[in-house]
Amino acid sequence: MFTNTQTAGEVSLAEDLLRGVGAIASYIGEDPKRTYYLLAQRYLPAGKVGSTLTASKKRLKEHFERLTQGEPPQLPRHPRISRRRPAKTRRERRHARPRGAEAAV
Repeated sequence: MFTNTQTAGEVSLAEDLLRGVGAIASYIGEDPKRTYYLLAQRYLPAGKVGSTLTASKKRLKEHFERLTQGEPPQLPRHPRISRRRPAKTRRERRHARPRGAEAAV
């Protein structure tokens, strides 16, 4: 039987949702450690509910279909990478000239 919100072609959210790295790993056929790495690097479409990693079966299937059709993967920008100039190292700070040194020479 179908509920009022579910039609014949739809799958309920409970049936579509994978909870935890183990469930995601068994669905895609990978080792749990490898799956955790792929999730941490954002190579797989997933998210967190609290501290539990969750993924949609539908989204994972679409993701792998895109990969096997030859489309380049859509890699997300890593959130920790910024466009700031890198900080000077300790050595660069130690050997830097004082501000008034150019005028004194």
